[in-house]
Amino acid sequence: MNESNLIRVYEGNSMAEIYHKYRPSYPPIVPQAIMEYLSEKVGSGPQSQKFEKMLDVGCGTGQSTFIFAPFFRSILGIDISEAQIEKAREINETENISFQLVNDHRFPVEDNSIDLVGCGTAAHWLNMPKFLEECKRVLKPNGCCAIYVPALKGISNVEQEGAEKPELHSSLIDIKDIVYRFFQNVHAHDRNYECYNGYMSIYEEIQQDNKQWLKRLKHEMLLTLPQFKALGSSIGDYHIFMEKEKPSIDPLDVFASDIKRALGRENESDDDVKLVLKLEYKVIVCTKQ
Repeated sequence: MNESNLIRVYEGNSMAEIYHKYRPSYPPIVPQAIMEYLSEKVGSGPQSQKFEKMLDVGCGTGQSTFIFAPFFRSILGIDISEAQIEKAREINETENISFQLVNDHRFPVEDNSIDLVGCGTAAHWLNMPKFLEECKRVLKPNGCCAIYVPALKGISNVEQEGAEKPELHSSLIDIKDIVYRFFQNVHAHDRNYECYNGYMSIYEEIQQDNKQWLKRLKHEMLLTLPQFKALGSSIGDYHIFMEKEKPSIDPLDVFASDIKRALGRENESDDDVKLVLKLEYKVIVCTKQ
């Protein structure tokens, strides 16, 4: 498959800077769960020695790459965005990690050479049959593939001024309709919805008997409303829309108003609104046999 078939929504230096600044890294529970699975399958663990090689597909600016640094002797992150790769290289301070630009669906590594192929919040942009075909080619026997994405379960209102612990928050508020409205307002690519749905259709697309979901990985983030808006600004479709359409009303301002209404805090300034973002990391794993 050639370059024209690739979906490009994260191009440009300004997008790479925003992605690096506002897109959070993955919590430790994600690499820990994946490494436990890999250790079980190959019969050894990173506690005694590091695994040899990992490939991170759709690495962006490295959020899904750096978290695995303690577990491998060598990690290669690949992405189709030159700006994202340049930013990842700029911020990289880890000797065992490198980054490479790719312009097709073929992985730039040798056959049977990789212990783990990781793909964090990028699988919805990929041609899955091609991706899985390449995983089969490059993974060692018993090597593993891990595809993962944060699924938004909802938000909670911070009821107490200065509260810092999740236990002090109110009940869960479903904001699926609000997120969908934002996607619609920025003319987001249909594949964005796959993230919100927790990669259910991607799981079904994997034709491998030993595929499985890892245990539920719950995580919470305490954010101000401006920080939540900044996270929304890291979506590439938003920037494409703003550049092309130049709307009189910023869709992120509409999003913020919708969030305040859901929280019952319409009369407060954005800066005064704090919330808890409740996530569940969905992790699909399978093994080469």
